[in-house]
Amino acid sequence: MLDAKEWFLSEEEITDSRGGIPRDDMAVYTTGNKVASYTVADEFFNAVYDDLSATNEGDRVMLATWMAALVPLKPDEDPTGKKTGFKEVFSGIVERGGYEELDAMTFIEAADKLPYAVNDESWFMDNLEIESHVYFFAITDAIRKVSDPQDTCTYSGNRSTKETE
Repeated sequence: MLDAKEWFLSEEEITDSRGGIPRDDMAVYTTGNKVASYTVADEFFNAVYDDLSATNEGDRVMLATWMAALVPLKPDEDPTGKKTGFKEVFSGIVERGGYEELDAMTFIEAADKLPYAVNDESWFMDNLEIESHVYFFAITDAIRKVSDPQDTCTYSGNRSTKETE
């Protein structure tokens, strides 16, 4: 299980993933790197699902992520994503009146970079108007304790201040 072949794509798999276009300037993996693995990602995604499912009208939701894909946030309980999928969770926020406070630009930028994320099956904001908001986003130790190295999601209840200078 610790063999590099078990963890990394082969050169052939990388080429296949690029539509048959080879990439000659890249090693499939390197040796001797000191890596701290992140093996408990389910804690982060469980917390994200629980927090987002508890949002109410007026709650602010800000998401910074590498991608918006058709993945379930709780795959052990819901492998198909019928209840915990990205589309279902964020559609729920919109339905509960959280859209005004949803940081929509994250999804628009993601859509621009990841066209497959906004197909008819997944996109929940196709006909909604976008309103500009000013946000102050602070990273604290509390957020980092439940933050994936590549994804961050935070929200604040509707009792927090909305004043911006």
